[in-house]
Amino acid sequence: MCPSSNGRDKDPILQFKARNVDPRKCPFENEVVSFTLFPSSCIHLSGQSGAGKTTLSNYIAGLLPRRNGEAMLKGTLGIEVEHCQWNDSIPAVERVGMLFQQTTLLDSLTVAGNICVALEHCPSARLNESQKQTAIKQLLETVGLDYLSDGPKRPAELSGGMARRASLALQLAQRKQVIILDEPFAGLDFATAVGVAKALERLRREKGTALLLISHEPEIVQFVMGRGSGSSLDGSGKDPETELIRKVTLSRRGSDYDGTAGLAISMLSSDILRRVDVTDTVLDVVKREVKPMLSMLTGEEDVNPMYMMMISMKVRGMLQTTIPPAKATLYAMGMAKLFVLEIGPLITSLLLSGRIGGSYSGEVATMQATSQNKLLRTLGISPMKWTFQPSLLASWIASPLLTMSGTILALELGAHVGPWYGIGKTETYKQEVWDSIFLPIRLRLLSEDFKATTTSDLFRCTFSESYVDSLIEIATHPVFYHLLKSLVFMTIVMTVSEVTARRKFDLTPRGVPKVITTSVVLGSLLVIVADWGFSQLLLKRH
Repeated sequence: MCPSSNGRDKDPILQFKARNVDPRKCPFENEVVSFTLFPSSCIHLSGQSGAGKTTLSNYIAGLLPRRNGEAMLKGTLGIEVEHCQWNDSIPAVERVGMLFQQTTLLDSLTVAGNICVALEHCPSARLNESQKQTAIKQLLETVGLDYLSDGPKRPAELSGGMARRASLALQLAQRKQVIILDEPFAGLDFATAVGVAKALERLRREKGTALLLISHEPEIVQFVMGRGSGSSLDGSGKDPETELIRKVTLSRRGSDYDGTAGLAISMLSSDILRRVDVTDTVLDVVKREVKPMLSMLTGEEDVNPMYMMMISMKVRGMLQTTIPPAKATLYAMGMAKLFVLEIGPLITSLLLSGRIGGSYSGEVATMQATSQNKLLRTLGISPMKWTFQPSLLASWIASPLLTMSGTILALELGAHVGPWYGIGKTETYKQEVWDSIFLPIRLRLLSEDFKATTTSDLFRCTFSESYVDSLIEIATHPVFYHLLKSLVFMTIVMTVSEVTARRKFDLTPRGVPKVITTSVVLGSLLVIVADWGFSQLLLKRH
């Protein structure tokens, strides 16, 4: 697009008009805020902090919540957008980009990588790899950066001025018709700010890009406007030039008011079983119940003590023979059921809620607070696809592996702790654990003498005609149950982290720790609730 000597020689790119419908809520006193953006035009949107400039620019950029953005503006801020009319000939993906108040680059990529992503998502830029690298080099040079020395740097390695220039290069790569600039000179020294302003002026003049500029530094704004090329007016005039370069001021309304778990549990279980001795209790029962029977059979009121001693010795011997193996079996089955079906997936998920969930919510919240998510949306990239989908996939791989590893470690520790406390033998324990985990699945397909008239009969249980029972039979098998719980718990943790981190549209860096805490606590509570739901499902198997 080439600039015109007169803005009205070309069709407008954007016509915008917003009205103050509730003076008690509206952040500006103006009855109406309106302007038109033409090719090469620059609108300086000025006013005190809190007057609503960023809010209006977020609306124009399409960054307010899609479902209730207009309702939020009207209900919460008393602003009604009467029209925000874009030129129909301009595709939606080519309309608007935004340079945010914070220097907004994707932290996970280099400077060149950021610009490369912008080029890849620019509909009008279909470049091969060689052309792409050439374009990146030209864009960096346009904003005064060096491709070889600055391109490989991470955003954290850039100075404030360099970061602003890199952000501008990213916007240039998108070839948008309108670029919204929200305080582009904040924090820059005068010389650096002038350099950025001149780059913007060249962009406006040579590429025909329209600028909506929010700034509290009018002396720098003049360089963007062409240093006196057109007067900076208050927007009330009707001269044609004021439609190309003009100033719209928002007057602010006055404020009305100011592995260890496995070791611990195996030791505890072994110690409890070792302390449990039912011999004396059983002998007391024998004496109380058997003595009257002997008295009745012999006709003697006082039973011969020899009889009772012999019976007690026999019972004691029987108990000493049967109770230790029973304790060993109970210990092995308890460890297997406890860790495979219950404790293993739950403990791992609660730990990962803090590790993976907290880390992920912190990352997304930081991106939200530094406008990186807004940047992705202006680039036409779904923030969820950028962060959530790959992170969820990674967690689905990591969680089952970690859960299984922790469970195997706990069961292996149990094999050595039990014998140490005198509960069974290691070989017997391992066999009991194996038998408890790898149960037969009661499907007709797997039964030895199944008789099926149709293929669908093969997938029914041996004890029911219901497919629901078949599904429960498979889902609650220890191996599948272990895997299913792990995946469901991790999905809950990641979903809670995602929703919590993106919930607040205007999140600030100070709010990031609160987001992390909320996501970890809420995720853990929901995992516990889900674990209860799984236990109810397990009851149906039995």
